[in-house]
Amino acid sequence: MKALWLFSGMLFYTVSLHAQKHDYKWVFGYQNAGSIIDFNQIPVFYEEASIVLNLYVSSTNIADSSGELVFYTNGCAIANANHEVIENGEGLNPGTIHDNYCEYGYPGGMQSSLILPLPASGHLYYLFHKHIVATSSYIGTDILYYSVIDMSLNDGRGAVIEKNQPLIQDLLTSNQLTSVRHSTGVDWGLSQVEIKLMGISEFCFQTKDPHYRKRNL
Repeated sequence: MKALWLFSGMLFYTVSLHAQKHDYKWVFGYQNAGSIIDFNQIPVFYEEASIVLNLYVSSTNIADSSGELVFYTNGCAIANANHEVIENGEGLNPGTIHDNYCEYGYPGGMQSSLILPLPASGHLYYLFHKHIVATSSYIGTDILYYSVIDMSLNDGRGAVIEKNQPLIQDLLTSNQLTSVRHSTGVDWGLSQVEIKLMGISEFCFQTKDPHYRKRNL
């Protein structure tokens, strides 16, 4: 059984997806005034793009194994390579922060969202994203969600088939969502520190039996 397993890792863009070109296109910018950097070419190619989302600090994107853009997110919604919000792609990280700030992009912090392809699948992707909460004296992360995207639906335009599914509901460190690929070349790992427990949550996602475990620091 192929596994998507999660443990202490490295920076997503710089290391974890390099081998299969999943990080070969970067999307950034603002609605109708975006840009794409293409690492499939030497020298690196830059182009302007009319993107549909305002990309702020919670943004991330993924390419396929050939280096072609699949979709991107700003922590509030998900758009495909045609710059269309995909079916069921709105409403990430629901709550007051979403309602007040998603016009500009979710303010969850750098490295607060991350995408991993499901092993042994060419069309399913897990988006991990952090929810933040604000009070009069505190702003922090209280939930680590995952959402599942199936890019085989709607003639390849994609759809979200699971959304805002909680993995951890506890006081978490801000930012610091990291991943690494296992030496098998198939499985993936991701880590998240829980402040109250002072431990690292290690997740194991298998196709039929997703589970996780905690390890003390």
